[in-house]
Amino acid sequence: EVMVQVVKEATGNKGARLTMNPSFPGRFLVLLPNNGSVTISRRIEDETERQCLLAQVRQLLPTGMGAIIRTAALAASPEDLAHDVRTLLKTWKWLLGKSASASAVSLLYQDSGLLERMVRDVFYSDIAHIYVNNPQTAAHLAELTACTAPDCVPKIEQPQTDIMAVYNMSVQLRQALADKVWLKCGGYLVIQHMEAFTIVDVNTGKYVGGSNQSFADVVLRTNIEAAKEVARQMQLRNLGGIIIVDFIDMKEDEDRNSVLQALNEELQKHRIKTNVLGFTQLGLLEMTRKKNGYSLQELFERPCPFCGGKGSVVSENSVFIDILANLAKMAENSEQPAIYIETNPIVSSYIIGPAGENKSLLEKRFGKKLCIKGNPELKMADFVVRPFVGDVAGLDKAPFAVGEVIDCFLCERHNANKNDAICRVNGYVILVQNGAHLVGQKCLLRITEVQQTYACAELCTPDLV
Repeated sequence: EVMVQVVKEATGNKGARLTMNPSFPGRFLVLLPNNGSVTISRRIEDETERQCLLAQVRQLLPTGMGAIIRTAALAASPEDLAHDVRTLLKTWKWLLGKSASASAVSLLYQDSGLLERMVRDVFYSDIAHIYVNNPQTAAHLAELTACTAPDCVPKIEQPQTDIMAVYNMSVQLRQALADKVWLKCGGYLVIQHMEAFTIVDVNTGKYVGGSNQSFADVVLRTNIEAAKEVARQMQLRNLGGIIIVDFIDMKEDEDRNSVLQALNEELQKHRIKTNVLGFTQLGLLEMTRKKNGYSLQELFERPCPFCGGKGSVVSENSVFIDILANLAKMAENSEQPAIYIETNPIVSSYIIGPAGENKSLLEKRFGKKLCIKGNPELKMADFVVRPFVGDVAGLDKAPFAVGEVIDCFLCERHNANKNDAICRVNGYVILVQNGAHLVGQKCLLRITEVQQTYACAELCTPDLV
């Protein structure tokens, strides 16, 4: 039996990462009980401060133990460091005692909750305000902060209004999850997440510059602003792994260096380490960023149930080819005079064709009557082909009558007449006169003409029903 620590949760197709060298984070340092090395945060740049902190922590640690000195230790007193070490050593001794009496597999220790981790890892002197909606949470947070970050206690505030509404968080969240991010200059970024990496494409968009600006100046300004926004989006979306940025092509090395400098200046403000590798021969900027938990997309989105996260689905033509193969077998083996076909409404409309031409050709080809129904709950690639059992004489009857009023969703514009719209009811197409401006809405329609495979309708208001 061995004692292990989960250092990284399972994400996507990758399992959890375990280690036999545990670490225990505190306010000012991270205790490494099985590692004798003592290191210090790279954000502490003053060499005198670094050596002083290293010496202090080495004196506090037992022989054979190590630590990582955190950035917050820069403002800590020797008593604060000693208290942090004593607390972490107490946790380690308690854990050893618990592991001696436990049997595999059992949970020995779990990191603190969200509030505790925020106070420990986030609450530093550069925070101006801490807004909390819930009074109980605010009181609990004040208690925690009083022990570990007393300077932050006066900064805890409970506004009278909902802070989620004040800061329009729902809109900001949707913007943070969007593929396209607009820049102030008029350019924009397109951020796409792949299995192996994240790609960011930079475009000039609406920005054309002033009359006295050359195209190279326009490109440089757009790229510099994009570099700053890329760094912001990496932190906002919690991006990790390999990140590729396709900046607008720059011919001068000086311009590329300016963009790199702007990016590095912003990345230095981040707590998570990012390694910028530079531009490739194709002009792509490569960098890697340490993964830290789940990204914003993983937390608030899930793969599309229709395309499985691929971003596209099979076309109606490719589904039609599969249906043809099933029709041929069914027509050959079934003695029933008709065949039932159930598909997504888009595929059903494709099989029926304009004015029912495709349906008529298929009936002549296979010598069977076809009953074609659309089911919006079916995925594009899913379909049912089976012998039809029922009244064959009623297959050619239209589902609606002239003058009938129906409530229908207008799904798209008409290809030929841009002023008209189309709605589908179980694969049956209804052409809506002058309905293009209402696409995406449910409307009351009056049927004006009925054919075997389609109908025409006009918009009507409830008072005319």
